[in-house]
Amino acid sequence: MVAFQEALSDKTKLDWSSSRSIGQWQGVTVGGTPKRVQRLILDDLGLAGSLPADLGNLTGVVELNLDYNDLRGAIPASSTA
Repeated sequence: MVAFQEALSDKTKLDWSSSRSIGQWQGVTVGGTPKRVQRLILDDLGLAGSLPADLGNLTGVVELNLDYNDLRGAIPASSTA
């Protein structure tokens, strides 16, 4: 998740503070046991940059919406088989 924010050209577009749990971050929903990111809804936020390979490590994601941003690159494949 941090790699995603770091890949943005304007890191202030996301309110992802390390002082709060990931489940409280803008556009992020966690659930399950163990807790994993299940939804990443970041549409229409004016985000710009490249999609990092680390995004493929979010193997619990069931919904991903990055529409209406200026993000480059393919959505990385999961690092698990």
